[in-house]
Amino acid sequence: MSTKNIGLRNIEVADTKICAIEPERGKLIYRGYDIFDLAKNSTFEEIAYLLLFGDLPNNTQLENFNNRLIEKRKLEPTIVTAMSLRPKSASP
Repeated sequence: MSTKNIGLRNIEVADTKICAIEPERGKLIYRGYDIFDLAKNSTFEEIAYLLLFGDLPNNTQLENFNNRLIEKRKLEPTIVTAMSLRPKSASP
């Protein structure tokens, strides 16, 4: 009879320098910061910057990053037109 290991308990998936998990202490740490502290004191954009670049941004870095995110959210006019032509009853 074989044993099935459900989930990822006791399975090493990959090494990472981004995240540390300490289940016995109830800790989830990203780039050295406790997830609860990040959630309480940081914006989504600040945390995204931290995960991507390794440090929390200063004001200039955050402003540049926010501007880049805003620019990348823009849809091409052809996409906007195509979406506006879809029937409102169409499935997403």
